[in-house]
Amino acid sequence: MRKKLFDITLTIVFVLSIGACVKDNEFDSTPMGNFEACWQLIDHNYCSFNVKEREYGLDWDSIHNVYKSQIRESMTNRELFNVLADMLNELHDAHVNLISPFQTSYYKGFYLDYEPNFSSDFLSRSTRYWASPKCLQTGAMKYMILEPDYDIKDNVYIQDSIGYIYYGDFTSTVSDYQIYNIFDYFRDCIGIIIDVRGNSGGDDSFAHHLPSFFTDSTTTVGYMKHKTGPGHNDFSHAQKITVEPFRGTGAWLRPVIVLTNRECYSATNDFVNCMRYMPYTTIIGDTTGGGGGFPFTKELPNGWELRLSTAPSYDRDMNPIESGIAPDIYVTTGILDYIGIRQDYIIEYARRMMTYMHINSTLQ
Repeated sequence: MRKKLFDITLTIVFVLSIGACVKDNEFDSTPMGNFEACWQLIDHNYCSFNVKEREYGLDWDSIHNVYKSQIRESMTNRELFNVLADMLNELHDAHVNLISPFQTSYYKGFYLDYEPNFSSDFLSRSTRYWASPKCLQTGAMKYMILEPDYDIKDNVYIQDSIGYIYYGDFTSTVSDYQIYNIFDYFRDCIGIIIDVRGNSGGDDSFAHHLPSFFTDSTTTVGYMKHKTGPGHNDFSHAQKITVEPFRGTGAWLRPVIVLTNRECYSATNDFVNCMRYMPYTTIIGDTTGGGGGFPFTKELPNGWELRLSTAPSYDRDMNPIESGIAPDIYVTTGILDYIGIRQDYIIEYARRMMTYMHINSTLQ
């Protein structure tokens, strides 16, 4: 059964977030009325002002003045949408969206401003990886055994078989039975590489359930707060989030390496945060994209929907995870690797590291 403390806490937070914030003032369904409603809904309910102010000096009051000057009563709906979308993108938060019948705004700077360190096209065409007849798939998970091979770039022979899973979409969950079958397939492997690069999120409850297979003890992975009033600092006390071991024992208590890049967002960001506290786990790649605020939706006077982050998440040391999680080891890959050695160097680095970990463990 997948209902754990996180699911209960998340439900409570969601209900309290909607009910606890002050009643927003009513505005007319005019360009100026919709602008003021949009700005105030963010001002009263958004949860990450402190993070944004600290990171890049966001001043929401100044933002109001800048964008109010662009509002005209004669402007079209599309013109109004563009102004509001530009204002919302000042928050640098992909969980903040304006949804109209003709367009949805979406902030993309969390990954477009960085190197991808990942190419699904390369991996899907490479017979070394996903195009291999040995690469299998169940649900949204691709998986295969990376057998002993030669690392061309670093002139190293990889001696052991290593399990590899690519999971690119948390909106497509897999069953416990499917996961167990993958682990059984990997039973002779020295470890598992879990690749979540390019996974922009989805089902947050599953993102907290999957780590339960990799621990044999209840583990605190973070905290969550919810808004209690209109002030930028009006929050509840932090509520603990834990991962309970699956069936009390977990399922895979051997080395795990998780591969990340900037497109790991929202539920995937939460997954990486959970996994870094699981035993025998190492995070390799680039900092995740973030997205640590639980979103809900409000409505503007003209019927457009405003989606915004309202409940901030923290790691277990109470550091906000809104802006991403740094890997244990930074590793990059890209076009030079794909064309030159025809390998994904992040995967190959993880394979080599897994081999060294295994050798060191057998020598102890």
